[in-house]
Amino acid sequence: MATTKTVELAEQFDVRDSSGRTHRVNVWQTILRTRMLDGSTNVAKGLKDLKLSDGTQLNYIDDDTVQAVMTSELYKRI
Repeated sequence: MATTKTVELAEQFDVRDSSGRTHRVNVWQTILRTRMLDGSTNVAKGLKDLKLSDGTQLNYIDDDTVQAVMTSELYKRI
């Protein structure tokens, strides 16, 4: 068995900050692929990592809101 780990862009969406500026959110997801002895491949999706296009780390608050980890600034999906 051989396992490979990759990080793939899973989603992108735009958000707006409290000043009205628009930002792009990139959602990265870890993917583990394991090739089995019979030749089949198992795929396991890991955690998602949210970042603004400038690299600012984000957390989900709800489906329409994300928050910057360092500054606690809120961004709304548009």
